[in-house]
Amino acid sequence: MFILQTLAICTTILFVKVIVTLVIQGHSHYTPGPIDPEDFNLVPEKNAEEQHLIERELRWKRIVANDLENIPFGLIIFLLAFITQSNEIVNTVCVILFTVGRVGHTLAYAYSLQPYRSVFWAIGVLSVLAASINSIVGVFSA
Repeated sequence: MFILQTLAICTTILFVKVIVTLVIQGHSHYTPGPIDPEDFNLVPEKNAEEQHLIERELRWKRIVANDLENIPFGLIIFLLAFITQSNEIVNTVCVILFTVGRVGHTLAYAYSLQPYRSVFWAIGVLSVLAASINSIVGVFSA
């Protein structure tokens, strides 16, 4: 049952990560004053500051969107892996790697760290793929 304990801990970590991400994204919301984004070049002194705020808001929106695309499917696959009673060690390693991958992806995305953002994303996706394959093997081996 080590996989169930690991899944519970990692799911809680990911839940807290998503809540923190949503709070940061909410606080990064930027509404331009009387100048629209396409008018930045008309007032150079506002250009850099406002452009930075808009880019920060968009970055956090993309982080949230990426979480919504990846975390639910990952957790469903890991729950399925538990239910199918496939290899527990493989599932446990995959759940941990997925959690590290998602947290790392958020940090790398927030701080514009390439290629780390892509590496962490790949770790998360590959861990879900491995757990999926492990589930299929478990179902047909039972």
